[in-house]
Amino acid sequence: MAGQGKSRKRLLLEIRYLQEETAPDTPINIEGLRSYLGELTAIRSIIYQDLHEMEEMGFGIRHTKNGHYYYDRQSFTQGELSLMIDLICCAGYPDAESARNLILHIKQMGNNEQFDKLTEQTWLFLRNKADNPECIPSTDLIHEAIREGKRIRFQYAHTDRFGNSVPDSTYTLSPYQLIWNNSRLYVIGGYESKTGFQLRSFRVDKIYSPEMLTEKLLRLPREHAFYSTRQRGFDAERYLQSTFDMFNARDEQLTSVTLCAANYLIGAMTDTFGQELQLQEYDAAHMQFTADIQVSNMFFGWLARFTADQVRILAPAGLAADYRAHLQFIIDGIGT
Repeated sequence: MAGQGKSRKRLLLEIRYLQEETAPDTPINIEGLRSYLGELTAIRSIIYQDLHEMEEMGFGIRHTKNGHYYYDRQSFTQGELSLMIDLICCAGYPDAESARNLILHIKQMGNNEQFDKLTEQTWLFLRNKADNPECIPSTDLIHEAIREGKRIRFQYAHTDRFGNSVPDSTYTLSPYQLIWNNSRLYVIGGYESKTGFQLRSFRVDKIYSPEMLTEKLLRLPREHAFYSTRQRGFDAERYLQSTFDMFNARDEQLTSVTLCAANYLIGAMTDTFGQELQLQEYDAAHMQFTADIQVSNMFFGWLARFTADQVRILAPAGLAADYRAHLQFIIDGIGT
């Protein structure tokens, strides 16, 4: 029994070493592996047999013509692993803890040298993350419901005046599609209301306690504007192009801007400027916050979506004057 335990430990150490220290361009020979095993080492023929059996069983062990061995991740270059981490860092989804775990799993696909390189700057993923730990399980359940053609029920959260997510409304939805937009993941689906069929998008990170029901999903009516005859259902591309509005300033100069926003628009503000906003009460109907903004005509265009009572610039005064001049320039150009 002691011999069997030693053999198992030797095999595990061999696998760990090959995974952590080797790659197609940095293989190791038998003597290098024997040196690493120390007191658990064995004669060359036994280690050769270990490696041969691991290769045959599909453990990802590969050998070269000159008798060297390496672990083949089949898979991903360092650049590809970096891209996956960058995508997680840039997205507002999922929550920070789930993002940490995902990044760790991606790093473990590389060897020790790649792991160290991939560790750089991953602090960025802490910025503007959702605060809902149910993000990934919810996404998995929605995918399953779409595949199975079933309805789902969930609680949906709104953002209160202090920027906190508060689950309050319950929906039963027939999910059609999951769509990424502006670093957020949305589920688009339909349901019957008192006024008839409704098509609506829900942010997945605001969905809590989802469950898949036994009822089959409600099909999108053929006469609906987003029905696709070719796809025999929901036209996700058309919906995305016509429904969502993007905010994307390009100027690299940052200006510290203090804005005042109506309480019911705080969710829209945190969506745009990030969850880290420091909100303060301005009056009973408004909150104020300061954000670093890339000021440009695109920012002014975004601001022009709101009335002065909904969102307005409090400071700096010069920027408020620039915004008035921008609007006046548009007014002066109407009809010319």
